[in-house]
Amino acid sequence: TQESTATIIKVEERITVLSRKAAGRSRKEQVLVSNAEQLCIVVAAAQPDYKKRLIDRYLIAADKGDLAPMIVVNKIDLIPDEYRPDFVDDLRVYSDDLGIPVMFTSSTTGEGIAELERELQAHVSLLAGPSGVGKSSIINLISNIPQAVGEISRKYDKGRHTTTAAIVIPLRNGGTVIDTPGIREFALWELGLDELPFYFEEFAPFAENCRFNSCSHTHEPGCAVKAAVDQSLIDEERYVSYLNIRAETSDR
Repeated sequence: TQESTATIIKVEERITVLSRKAAGRSRKEQVLVSNAEQLCIVVAAAQPDYKKRLIDRYLIAADKGDLAPMIVVNKIDLIPDEYRPDFVDDLRVYSDDLGIPVMFTSSTTGEGIAELERELQAHVSLLAGPSGVGKSSIINLISNIPQAVGEISRKYDKGRHTTTAAIVIPLRNGGTVIDTPGIREFALWELGLDELPFYFEEFAPFAENCRFNSCSHTHEPGCAVKAAVDQSLIDEERYVSYLNIRAETSDR
């Protein structure tokens, strides 16, 4: 076979970016995608269960990279109707408190797909999330370019990779999506300890009442943020995300 060659004729200015710290001990930035307009964080209602700690990391990366975020919860058909209200309530911290669109879809029944397609029209949207949440299945419903679909590992309740590189896919009704390989861990790039609380904006009204102006909201006496967590005024899982990211950032 003949080797093909390509020539770079122009390098566009980087306006938006989704990046993370490269895997392993490397202290380098790994740029996943540049110049998308919005980040669709795709998770599953079940099989595998969604994890707020991963959602929170994507949200910080989107904010740092000037991407408009939305959360897409696929496989909603796996949640019985009687449990739906509690399930939706668990995600209101994002939709109600932070103003981030949260959409519920099912690539099996088609629920929510038309609404999602409207949100993606006329935009360049990046789809990111763990393996096995149904990103490729969603794309198959809104584009004319079939994508491979994988299965869930029953032993580990984790998806198998079906997308191995970022793929640009035109949508049938306008717009473009960029499908990315599933990610299980997302280490944030160049995040300072001082700026971290600003990405947890629901802390702000309570932080004003902390005893110490330099309160880290981890161990100090008189911390109003910790008190708000104890009173269920701040989502506990979001607070645990904050602690984990802070510890990870301190270790670098």
